[in-house]
Amino acid sequence: MASYVPKTMAMMSATMNDWVRNRFRIETNGSQTAKAGSVVSFTLPESALIHLPSIRFFYDATCTSETENSTTVYGKLPSDAASALISKLEVYIGGVLVQNGTSEYNAVAKALKVVQSSAARDESVDRCLAHGAINNDNSADSETLCLQEWRGFLNENATAYLPTDLTGAVQIRITFAQPNVLVPKEDGQDVGNNLSADAKTAAARLTYSVSNMFMTCDSVIPPAAYNEALRERLSSGDIRINYKDYYTQAMSSVGSSFTHRFGVSTASLDRVYHVLRDTNYLDAGIKGFDLSDVSTSAGDAYIANAFRFRTFDAGSATWQWNLNNVSMPQYRATMLEALADLHYGANKLGPQAQGGFVKDRESFKDAYGVVSLILNCQDENGVSVRSGYNTKGINAQLTFNAQGLTTPAVNATTQETADRTSLVISETTQQLCIGAGKQISIVY
Repeated sequence: MASYVPKTMAMMSATMNDWVRNRFRIETNGSQTAKAGSVVSFTLPESALIHLPSIRFFYDATCTSETENSTTVYGKLPSDAASALISKLEVYIGGVLVQNGTSEYNAVAKALKVVQSSAARDESVDRCLAHGAINNDNSADSETLCLQEWRGFLNENATAYLPTDLTGAVQIRITFAQPNVLVPKEDGQDVGNNLSADAKTAAARLTYSVSNMFMTCDSVIPPAAYNEALRERLSSGDIRINYKDYYTQAMSSVGSSFTHRFGVSTASLDRVYHVLRDTNYLDAGIKGFDLSDVSTSAGDAYIANAFRFRTFDAGSATWQWNLNNVSMPQYRATMLEALADLHYGANKLGPQAQGGFVKDRESFKDAYGVVSLILNCQDENGVSVRSGYNTKGINAQLTFNAQGLTTPAVNATTQETADRTSLVISETTQQLCIGAGKQISIVY
């Protein structure tokens, strides 16, 4: 039997002298200012290689304040505002739509953070750069934000380097969210307190504006051998790069028991996520939720109504997925199992694993309730391998069924309604195909 040498005992060295890196600032293709609902676009430089993880979006977000009969309400940014203020993200390469621009990009980003992130990262990186927590002072927020953790092609990619000299120009189109993502704060009251009648009227008029927008990215000139290898590969066929993309399907007016039917055609359906919200998440001026009312250990004090994912579980709620008449799991699962799946699906297993984002059951129930279905091999890190369920060429029918939920009632004081909206997020792995002459196509 051959002897084994641990990697930590290996002694190796290498040199790469012809590696050149620089950073560029990219201005918008139009105005430097925007408002809720506006669309802005950026075109990245066509250089040898773009380092995708280096792409960052900087901008200033300024909220308004409104007064009604001497009652003043201040607009506050939601937590993770850098992504929460973006409702749609589209990526074009050589004029071909690569990232589909699904609705509610911000809700997708929030749900995936609940599943994948950790409290330590939320309380450090996110709060430093992305306005990671809602503040409680008596002023309208004005903050400089940095978005660097993209969902989809820009950050969830099988390669960190994109050869734009082979693909053509990369254009990024960003649509800003409507004012319903903001959190109103009545003067002299905490964010989570119920609003007075005048405050509700003023809160519905709150909005925000955006200015000083720019992007930065690192451009790399690789060694000559790398360029030669790329062109040699291109001469024998397409260069294929896997990346993540997401699709959303919403259904309103769901009851205490419901079935949400949906479908997606893809060669690799990796995972599916489900969240429930009060349908008033679409309305501007709804008060934020005070997590201290239900949890003493939650990291964020408040959460915006637009991103409050609730399980509506009083202890007897159950759920089950179904894919082409195959139940997953084979029994009706509890919400505690959905909470356990957050760590299982993110491979955070064992006592030495990184901790999760959700700190206790109460915050999962009332703010971070995400139910997931895992269809791919989660042991394969990254997206270099497509291992999800292939729904192409078949009439794939998927459902999410929930039973035993609490029945909400209209409460004018808290602004809650009796209507709930179900949102399903489908995570897929797609392929970018780069051909000769900057020919681009997508394998969905």
